[in-house]
Amino acid sequence: TDPYAVRITFRVDDYTMDWVFARTLLIAGLLEPAGVGDVEIGPCSRNGVDTVQITLKAHQVYAVLEAPARMIAAFLKRTCQAVPLGTEHRHLNLDRLVSRLVQDVA
Repeated sequence: TDPYAVRITFRVDDYTMDWVFARTLLIAGLLEPAGVGDVEIGPCSRNGVDTVQITLKAHQVYAVLEAPARMIAAFLKRTCQAVPLGTEHRHLNLDRLVSRLVQDVA
């Protein structure tokens, strides 16, 4: 629903937490450290395998996730095939967005 973003959802028992951040941040983090604040992403290596480390921070709690870089790159390739970089604005439903904004104000 947001062509500019990626979402990570964590489920622990009945508790669900979503993290949403810019797709371009994840792309940048494949190659070099990127992000400041709540989300930081960067390349690293674990046991000879290229990985991507994603650090999520909220208040005094943080989580550090690691995934194989090839899996993150494959995921990003699929997102770029579905919504090519630079065309995100064409995939926004502005009528729905305006409707939601008007409902929130009313």
